[in-house]
Amino acid sequence: MVRGSLWCAGVSSVLLLLHPRALFVCWHRFCRALSHSPTRPSPIHCSAPETVDLSEQKYRHVDQVVLNCVGDLRSFIDVVSLNERANFQRAGVLYGRYAPDPNFRHGTQAIVEAIYEPPQLVDHATGAVRVLADPHERAVAAVAAACGLQPVGWLFSRKRTSEAKGVELLPHELYAVAGQQLQHSPRATDGRPGSQWVTVTVAKSPKDGMYHLQGYMASDQLMALVRDSVLAQPKADDVKFKRRELRKDASGATAYGEMPVPDIVAKSKDRGAYRTEAFDPDACLLTMEASGPTPGSLTGKAFPPMFKHEADFPAENREALGQKQTTSHLKRLLTEFKAEPSQSRLSSFHALVYLAVLTDVETAVSAARSVVEGRPLEEGVQVLLEAL
Repeated sequence: MVRGSLWCAGVSSVLLLLHPRALFVCWHRFCRALSHSPTRPSPIHCSAPETVDLSEQKYRHVDQVVLNCVGDLRSFIDVVSLNERANFQRAGVLYGRYAPDPNFRHGTQAIVEAIYEPPQLVDHATGAVRVLADPHERAVAAVAAACGLQPVGWLFSRKRTSEAKGVELLPHELYAVAGQQLQHSPRATDGRPGSQWVTVTVAKSPKDGMYHLQGYMASDQLMALVRDSVLAQPKADDVKFKRRELRKDASGATAYGEMPVPDIVAKSKDRGAYRTEAFDPDACLLTMEASGPTPGSLTGKAFPPMFKHEADFPAENREALGQKQTTSHLKRLLTEFKAEPSQSRLSSFHALVYLAVLTDVETAVSAARSVVEGRPLEEGVQVLLEAL
């Protein structure tokens, strides 16, 4: 059953005290405002209600996404742009870390240092992307951990068809966002209920022909609705979320073992509170800024890009696009920047992951630590690279 669809009275007045004109407040700030009731349950851990009261979420678990990996981002957009006519879309995992956001009181930002593109298939008829099992998942995770990074979200390209239908994201897209957040819950920074898994979309604007970034999260309430199967799984052409219908047996009665589905109650100025079988996805959507590091910004000064040569080594799993990582790419990287210190020449997340696949995970982990700590590569690693 659904847990956490209702908040008790008084929350709206608390939000007004926090900031009378704020669209969203930071999650920690929201919790501090409710500290007068320490036993108040989390919005996704309440007892199951008979009805789901749709309510707009006024706080965010992450307030902005900063993509420090400009080279990776440019490469990602380039491959989408070059294959645009084939209805080609692409997805990637964002590796980075969470940090306090100086732009928001008690805020949190996700700082992305690398975009890893896992094995994937694209349906050119619909543009849908299916991520496949990754045989190198252990190597990627080990290299990321050695660099002090963790998966903080995902990135995918899309066409802006939703705007013509009057919504920010289509239901099947937001449903997938909620599913991702459920897989990456609880919160990464403190283990409390909720998710800090971010979604960043890349879409071409029909106005200027440029590709733009936008950050999203599904609300805690939508996570609960998806988790407890209150909603029917959306189809690609749906524009509203729909309440799941109960399965019936031959006699027309509810099938044995079928979980009950609570009523969904929406509110509007004209109608007040009313039961509904469908609702707009925007009611469960949170937005945030997603951009590259701004020169001179507090974030840019505190967190310079981790990898120096991210644009000088090809991304993974692009064989279907005619781009395959080879030892020649690694040799070229080491030769082109031979005047730099040994650790700097290997300052590329993709090169480090390829090194793990080419040799072994332990060698790549040792090299990754040298890159991050700014110390020369261990002698054994240097000998191995020279032998390539």
